[in-house]
Amino acid sequence: MLTNFVLEGYRPTQMMRPSLTICPDTRLGTARGRLICFSPLIFGKLYFPNEDPLTATLAAFGTSFIGFIGRPVGAAIFGHYGDRIGRKATLIATVHGYRDLSRRIRAYL
Repeated sequence: MLTNFVLEGYRPTQMMRPSLTICPDTRLGTARGRLICFSPLIFGKLYFPNEDPLTATLAAFGTSFIGFIGRPVGAAIFGHYGDRIGRKATLIATVHGYRDLSRRIRAYL
């Protein structure tokens, strides 16, 4: 019977501690997932105001999809280089890359 199950050397409070830390993380992850899922519905109107509503929504979902796919691809590429040349050098390269892209976007606007 499950009520008679006792791990030797563990108190019930020690067994509850992981579940108390997992529950809020799961709630935040679910909220974040919903926000990411429904945000293109709003971003389509904000970033593509001159387009047809359907076209604007599809463009926002396409942009979101590219970011969704780009993150694991970048993690695989930079994870490989992080193992080869070191994580610090790879981190510095990514920070410089973001800096340069931000400067190009600022120059374009």
